[in-house]
Amino acid sequence: MKLDGIWMESIELDKIVPIYVENVSKRAVEKMVKILEGGDQLSSHVIVEKDRTEDKYWLVAGYPEYLAYKKMNEMHKRCPKIFCVIQRYSNETEQRIKLLRRMFHHQTTKWLDKHMLIDQMVNSGVKVVTIARKLGVTQAKIILSIRIFLLT
Repeated sequence: MKLDGIWMESIELDKIVPIYVENVSKRAVEKMVKILEGGDQLSSHVIVEKDRTEDKYWLVAGYPEYLAYKKMNEMHKRCPKIFCVIQRYSNETEQRIKLLRRMFHHQTTKWLDKHMLIDQMVNSGVKVVTIARKLGVTQAKIILSIRIFLLT
């Protein structure tokens, strides 16, 4: 079913391309693999955007889950396709915002991952006020992220 540019579909794992490689612990991936091996579903779906010109999908959320499905497929050859939420294609800035939103509000993410993405956006001309507004956080939190990143 397609609803306002969002739908669900099974997609081949090798057609999914992460927009950012997050730091995910081996232990977290192993836990998700055990859930999959037990025949259960993961609590979060992989979210992708279909590329407009190529036969690939940009991974905008669910990198840890993506890694678990990849590991499962490598081990058992049982997951060549995974069920994904597909969203309407957006630009690179909006894709990063979606990823950051999930990092800030829905998952435990290492601070370096957040800061790298924020730094990339600021360096490409996106204003701190815009990033903060779209993420639903204060400008001070974004500025702090930039300062911490610059100090490392």
